[in-house]
Amino acid sequence: MEPEKYHVLIADDSSLDRQILNIYLSHKYRISETINGLSAVTSAEGLQPDIIIMDLLIPDIGGLNIIQEFQDNRKTRHIPIIFVTILNQILIRNWYPELAEATIMNKPLNQSKLVQKIEELILPTTSASSFNTAQ
Repeated sequence: MEPEKYHVLIADDSSLDRQILNIYLSHKYRISETINGLSAVTSAEGLQPDIIIMDLLIPDIGGLNIIQEFQDNRKTRHIPIIFVTILNQILIRNWYPELAEATIMNKPLNQSKLVQKIEELILPTTSASSFNTAQ
């Protein structure tokens, strides 16, 4: 019997980006998808994924507001998030000091680096160094 795969919730309004992430990750992880910030919070509450990969500029509740939504929710605050964006990380961190500890990766994503980052964030031995919405 194959061990249970870790569960990844992909939250991105771009169907192409969701498709690419599915191609990158479905061989190793169980995937769920959502297309906006509000449904990401609702999905995370119900599905309890091991990690969330989310577009920083996702429609309706994005960026700092989505972090607050996850932090304030006892059902989601423990779930690590990888934010993906086309924006420059240095500018993001300067504009939003609250994201200083966040895991942010630039699009287009490198598959091996993404998988490596997911493993770092979901494996218990490295969780102390990861951005977790409970911080």
